[in-house]
Amino acid sequence: MSAVERWDAGIAASSPPEWILREAPENPLAYPPTLFRAANGRVPASATERLARGGLGLDKTVLDVGSGGGGASMALASHARMMVGVDLSTGMLANFAEAAESAGVAHREIVGRWPDVAHRVPRCEVVLCRNVVYMVTDIGPFVSALAERASRRVVVELRSEHPGRALAPLWKEFWGHESPDGPASDDFTEVVRELGFDPTVRTEPRLGGLPGVSRAQYVQFVRRRLCLTADRDPEIDAALGPELPAAVAVTVAWDPPQSQ
Repeated sequence: MSAVERWDAGIAASSPPEWILREAPENPLAYPPTLFRAANGRVPASATERLARGGLGLDKTVLDVGSGGGGASMALASHARMMVGVDLSTGMLANFAEAAESAGVAHREIVGRWPDVAHRVPRCEVVLCRNVVYMVTDIGPFVSALAERASRRVVVELRSEHPGRALAPLWKEFWGHESPDGPASDDFTEVVRELGFDPTVRTEPRLGGLPGVSRAQYVQFVRRRLCLTADRDPEIDAALGPELPAAVAVTVAWDPPQSQ
């Protein structure tokens, strides 16, 4: 199998089985906009921010794919002239617009799924994509479209391990389901290389949970992912343990050939 085929197969296998999804009281893959504002997710001193800032030239335009509320891109607001956010959620994009207004930077929002809406998106110097690729089941066109829309640099951040790995003990405890590991960041780097790009890779530690989100809110987030009902929150809280495990963030960046 190619790197792209291995990725797609691994993502498909890591999805919850249909018999669990049928029991879900709410969409387990929906992300509440209230938890994803720029103030929650900004990490100004991150490798992602440094590599993205280094890709800005005279045009100073930034595209954030799967932007959420702008937690990744708004760290560049003081260096950018225009920020473009792409997301499936209008609520997330409302947060993105609010953050851009607060930062005093011009902005544009485009609702839709990447890469389906890529043709509607202007080319920007830097294309950012943070904490999205583990939800992508057709990774080849997704990554190729990121590169095609970037005039100078693509910067992708993901956790070193598939986020489902951290929840594997909970899937076992609450559903008796042995959750596959799913692909990891090394697999994504191989995808990028296989598609003809030469990535730079940086790693750094991150705190567990979600930045700026209380433990109670994080428990609710995990409950949604586990397809459980609200009455199970105390059990989930206990199962998570007293301290949420730290994570490792991996930043994969490359300059598309046309920028060289």
